Amino acid sequence: MLAIANAAADEENARWKQPGRVKVEIKLVGDRPAGAQPKDSVITQVGVRSAQALGIKDLFIAASSTDSNTPIALGILAITLGGGIGGGAHALLEWYSPLKTWFGPQNTLLAECHRVTARGRAFSCNFA
Repeated sequence: MLAIANAAADEENARWKQPGRVKVEIKLVGDRPAGAQPKDSVITQVGVRSAQALGIKDLFIAASSTDSNTPIALGILAITLGGGIGGGAHALLEWYSPLKTWFGPQNTLLAECHRVTARGRAFSCNFA
């Protein structure tokens, strides 16, 4: 990416015959660590099962850039549960629709209730 930005600056400077006028400076503005929970981990399964209990069929289970990254990187169990639908993350055509956003808070509350009750014993959830 840096090479592309530098090449673009060089091209612009050559175009206007003003060497060095356009410069590229890269600054770190944030440092979000990477992290993911295994799909078969207790916390992930709590989120999946609570979503299924709410009738949510389209589950996106993957590493992603969320507020859960920092605790995961520190070894703290964490997942991000949300509502709505979207696509094209972090791109010009990124989009979001608040359709069924109420699933997010409901799923989070249900998952937390079951996580707390499963604490200290073998994980088992009956969402029926």
